[in-house]
Amino acid sequence: MLIQYLNYLYNSHNLHSVHSPFVYDFNKHVLNAKNEVVEFDAINGYRNELTQDVSILKIDTLGAGSKRKIIDKIAVKAFYNLTCTNHSFGSILYRIIQYYNYNNIIELGTGMGIGTSYMLQALKNKTKTSIYSIEGSEVLFNFTRSQLNKHFSGHNVQLIKGNFDLVLPDILASMPSIDLAFVDGNHSYEATLDYFKMLLAKTNNNSVIIFDDINWSKPMQTVWKEIIQFPEVTCSIDLFRWGLVFFRKEMKKEHFTIRFNGFLKAHIS
Repeated sequence: MLIQYLNYLYNSHNLHSVHSPFVYDFNKHVLNAKNEVVEFDAINGYRNELTQDVSILKIDTLGAGSKRKIIDKIAVKAFYNLTCTNHSFGSILYRIIQYYNYNNIIELGTGMGIGTSYMLQALKNKTKTSIYSIEGSEVLFNFTRSQLNKHFSGHNVQLIKGNFDLVLPDILASMPSIDLAFVDGNHSYEATLDYFKMLLAKTNNNSVIIFDDINWSKPMQTVWKEIIQFPEVTCSIDLFRWGLVFFRKEMKKEHFTIRFNGFLKAHIS
């Protein structure tokens, strides 16, 4: 992965070298904007608890290709350090929802709910929202449901336990469209492409789909390159760990590799 990261640095652009007005604005207001610390107090409290939790989880994963495939019994704090979204990337979720006023959200892969918690905080003052988060592991589902209820009482996320392939079609059928989808579950080529196609059918002009771990494996690198070639994708942004695709018809099709240091920052999620 080091070689891929060095290539990413070589090909990436900073804020002042981006000529697309949309991407320049995204870089300025989403990637590099600042938030008040108080906005993340509840999340930090949850993080701190996870880092001290030595109780053992037995992970029952469904996702072929997922990092969690190799995990059997593991301490909560070790699983947290291994898998959870760090603060830099979590803040992207928070700011992108707030800045673009997103309301209808799907997350594939709840995990311990760190990414979910950033989305919840971004939506907490809204009255008309729908956020669905799907987790394939029954153990993780039960653990995270209790934790989110404890740390984010009154939250409006619908946690759903099940295989993505089986439950995602029904969720999508119930929604007029999706504003944001965060895909962080089954890290195989076939599954990622299938989920993208299902989500694509429900996108609108302002939607974004975010893929985690686009450089985690050769199959993920390949499927990312294929996804950004779909004619519906008019703008794609490579942050090395995450890949984002947009569908704004007013834009000329372009791909951007944006320099973002969040990948190197230590996991605090």
